[in-house]
Amino acid sequence: MTGNAQTNLSPIHLSCETPLDELRETDLEAVCDMLHHEIEKQFPERKVVVSGESNTGAAQGVLATLVVEAFRPDHVKGVLKWKNPATNENYKGPSLQVDGIDGAPLGRLVEKFARDVLRVSQPPWEK
Repeated sequence: MTGNAQTNLSPIHLSCETPLDELRETDLEAVCDMLHHEIEKQFPERKVVVSGESNTGAAQGVLATLVVEAFRPDHVKGVLKWKNPATNENYKGPSLQVDGIDGAPLGRLVEKFARDVLRVSQPPWEK
């Protein structure tokens, strides 16, 4: 697929947030970065723009917001929300929890979470 094909589809504006005061910024960034990677892998025709803040002001494209609800070295829980500003429709996937085993690499747990939360939270263009 050429780089020009990416520009024909509306971009995805991705933001990540958490209600957890104790979640370190670096951990939230790790989960967000992995989700960014998974979106690009599953939908290579779409450009992904990562924002540090909520994407409510994005004028063009599809908005994706990951809300990390729990995070430990052996546990990640969250929900992925989508908004299509062109139609003003909101989509919210189910809350997903992924558990690992003590001592397992945290990167694998985060990768599985990102892949699975994207799988169960069908993007608006897939509906």
